[in-house]
Amino acid sequence: MPPLIGASPERMLEAIMAHAPTGIVVVSAPDMTIAEVSAVAARLFGRPREELRGQLMGGTAGNYVIRRGDDDHLPALHELPIMRAILNGEVVSGEEWVVEEPDGSRVVVLNNSAPVRDENGNIVGGISAWADISRRKAVEMALRVALDNEYVLMREMSHRIKNHFQIIMGVIQMEAANLGGEAAEFAEAVIGRLSALAAAQEGISSSERFGEVHGEVLLRGIAQALGSSRHPVTVAAEPGIILVDGQVTPVSLAVNEAVSNAIKHAYPGGRPGEIRLWLGRMDGRVRLTVADDGVGLTKPADDRSLGMKILGALAHQLDGTFRLENRPEGGAVFTLDFPERRRAEAGRPEPAGPSPSIP
Repeated sequence: MPPLIGASPERMLEAIMAHAPTGIVVVSAPDMTIAEVSAVAARLFGRPREELRGQLMGGTAGNYVIRRGDDDHLPALHELPIMRAILNGEVVSGEEWVVEEPDGSRVVVLNNSAPVRDENGNIVGGISAWADISRRKAVEMALRVALDNEYVLMREMSHRIKNHFQIIMGVIQMEAANLGGEAAEFAEAVIGRLSALAAAQEGISSSERFGEVHGEVLLRGIAQALGSSRHPVTVAAEPGIILVDGQVTPVSLAVNEAVSNAIKHAYPGGRPGEIRLWLGRMDGRVRLTVADDGVGLTKPADDRSLGMKILGALAHQLDGTFRLENRPEGGAVFTLDFPERRRAEAGRPEPAGPSPSIP
């Protein structure tokens, strides 16, 4: 880059140091004295620029305490970024440091440091630049507190919704005791759907991240609500399948419909049998199956029935597809395939473990 017309390198450096909005310190080696310092850095050190030039790097801190991030460890001089750059040739990028001023206030800075080399590659000094990010860190903390408060509030709301479902179910059960025929069956179907919704809310309220529920946790809650001694409902699931907003409720209702239909049609006369739920991945999509060991489908599923219409609507909400068919080994199986969705979250590890076999 050619020099500006009429401006010497010294004048250009002076303009940068006087007006740059960041703290800058240039240190000479091997004597470790300050060759140049910006106005922002001088204000942090609490001494005029003229007084700081020529001072030993270790003598500029005065009553200031410098720590790396939130670490209580007081670093030695050679641990500071500028010294690491000079002594080790290290390029430091984006390190957070905390400067505690004599009055107890704290300034959080983002530091970048690098060695300065001559034409032969020898280190003749170092340069350190930092920006005050205290306001940004304060905003981040305020947002984190607000999000934590919102998370607690949403969990409490979800817990109350679950309790309301249970109260409504109790009322319906008391009313259903005086009903018979189709009215009693309808009341039982409504109670089952409310149980599935209550299980969904329980999964949401107990989740580590609001709006995300582990698929296995959700299915076990539903299985507990729907299963009985004559018709136990078991669960097997691949690890790491997360259901997010917009998936939890339709999956819960779909499981309820499939299990309820199996109990109603697969075991005539109240004969006992087991219903197995499986959740896994197949061909890049999430697959949910509800399998029974009953009499199987005696005729093709009627797409015009209320249960099939409900399952079709739920599959549509999930951008998925479903089918109901007989199993070669006996009984019937409901299969629901839908795309896996996950909120962006860097570094979330997938739980380890073997994948269970498909029932």
